[in-house]
Amino acid sequence: MFAMTNDMTVDRLQIGGGLFLTSKLMMKAEFLHQQDKDYPVTDSFSGGEFEGAMFSAAISV
Repeated sequence: MFAMTNDMTVDRLQIGGGLFLTSKLMMKAEFLHQQDKDYPVTDSFSGGEFEGAMFSAAISV
C-alpha cells in the first residue's frame, strides 16, 4: 500500500419514498447522485460520478 496525504471525499444524495397504491400493491422510487472528490489523478476513483433512479413495485397476497 502507499500513503495518501490528502483527504478524499464522497458526496452522496439519496432520496427515496414509497406508498401503497392499494391494500396489496406497494410502489417505491429512489434517486441517487454520488461524486468522488479529491482523489489523486492516477486513482481510478478520480473524477468519479454516478447518477441513477430506481422504481419497484411489490404485491402481497
